Amino acid sequence: MNTRIIDASRLADYLNINPSVIYDWVRKNTIPHQKVNSTPFFNLDDIEQWIERSRHRVFKYDLFPR
Repeated sequence: MNTRIIDASRLADYLNINPSVIYDWVRKNTIPHQKVNSTPFFNLDDIEQWIERSRHRVFKYDLFPR
C-alpha cells in the first residue's frame, strides 16, 4: 500500500484553491489531517474520500425547489 502524504501547499495545488482555505479548514477541523509539530499533513486517499462524501452531502438537497 502506497500512502500519499502531502502538505497544505501541495494540497491547495491539487485542489486548485488558495492555501489559506486549507488552513481555515484545518483550524475548523473540517478536513481530515494529521499534525506533526503543529504542521498539518494530508493523506490523499483520505482527502479523496472526504471529497466524495462531501459531494453527496451537498447534492442530497434540492438546490432548486419549486
